Amino acid sequence: MSADPEQIIADIINPETRGNLYPHYHALREVAPIHKTHNPILHEAWVFTRHADADRLLRNPKAISDRRTTEMYNVGAGGTEYYDMMKRMLLWLDPPDHQPSARWWPACSPPGRWRRSSWPSTTW
Repeated sequence: MSADPEQIIADIINPETRGNLYPHYHALREVAPIHKTHNPILHEAWVFTRHADADRLLRNPKAISDRRTTEMYNVGAGGTEYYDMMKRMLLWLDPPDHQPSARWWPACSPPGRWRRSSWPSTTW
């Protein structure tokens, strides 16, 4: 796998080379855990691969998401259902569309709820 973050991102968004995404995510996290991509499909988006960084970003009221980013999932008739799902993800919704979900999400995910030590060991 490439050590170039732009190539790794290109492989992730290309439906022809995508396959299992976890090795790509792991490689990107190793070489560039926070990366501003110059891929035109992603509109020079910042890519965050570590949970702590993403969590800090998502809790920042000054942070914005660009719904145009979901266009990378618009690969034609074969990907319509996936594309439609991605457009409705909380991450891409702007206020007020995301407010109903933003209100109930903290109740479903209290701090520390998903620590690895609480996960069943049989799943690993």
